[in-house]
Amino acid sequence: MEYVTTKYQIGPFRFSIEKPKEMPIPANMSLFERKDITPAHTYKLRVVDAVSVDEDQFLLDKNNMKIYVDDTQHKRYLFLQGDDRPYALCHKQINKHETDIDIDEHYLHMFSIDTIFRSTLSLEKRLFRYNSFVLHSAYLCHDGEAILFTAPSGGGKSTQATLWEQYRGARVINGDRSLLMKQDGIYHAYGWPICGSSGICHNEHYPIKAIVSVQKGQTNSIKKMDYKSSYKKIISELTINYHAPEFVNTALDFIDDLVRHVTMYELTCDISEEAVRCLYEQLAESKEKTQ
Repeated sequence: MEYVTTKYQIGPFRFSIEKPKEMPIPANMSLFERKDITPAHTYKLRVVDAVSVDEDQFLLDKNNMKIYVDDTQHKRYLFLQGDDRPYALCHKQINKHETDIDIDEHYLHMFSIDTIFRSTLSLEKRLFRYNSFVLHSAYLCHDGEAILFTAPSGGGKSTQATLWEQYRGARVINGDRSLLMKQDGIYHAYGWPICGSSGICHNEHYPIKAIVSVQKGQTNSIKKMDYKSSYKKIISELTINYHAPEFVNTALDFIDDLVRHVTMYELTCDISEEAVRCLYEQLAESKEKTQ
């Protein structure tokens, strides 16, 4: 079987993937290819007849994942929901900069699916060490700044982002996710290769103007969120590996700093130009006060 190696950069994280040439991956990964970098981490994907599960004492044992950790290694067995046969085993030696991934040949064709690919690489595990985290949000650029609409799935964030494209000439960078990172004292939103069902994905980054919590309503109103409500909203929409204490502690510190430095609003809105105007005028007013 012929293998190929490709280099990528997502936010601050530079890495390479060594995989079978015929193995499919999500098309959006091509937007993050970089030939001129030195990878900090390597993922080595190998095809096997079947992934065998060792009788380990698992740190986490759920329907779709079993995790084993000791002083020398970290292993993750990945399953499809309701399936007792793992489709992959991700094996990383502690203090080594590579992850070996065994892939069951029967599932190879599924790796073009965003959720399968994301779960296998678990990129957020590497990115948290750069103090970078993934927010469930529709990410748009307006006048060179990022506005992030966040809400649970089906909560209207993508709808509001589309309205801003229609009425304010904004551009949606990612319809479902953004990567957040503080750079030179300013929080930025970066592109992310996974975009849910939106199909909108670009590799661009901009300083964050505001994070907006979307609430569906019959009328349009907006209010600035206080520290407590901002913290609760971000922690509910940020990707956090709760089984990993270091990840959790870093994420909590990140959220604390984020909500102290980035303005958050709660937008109760319908699907209309008035909803856009409501937020636009609030942002314009806030800008005038800071000048």
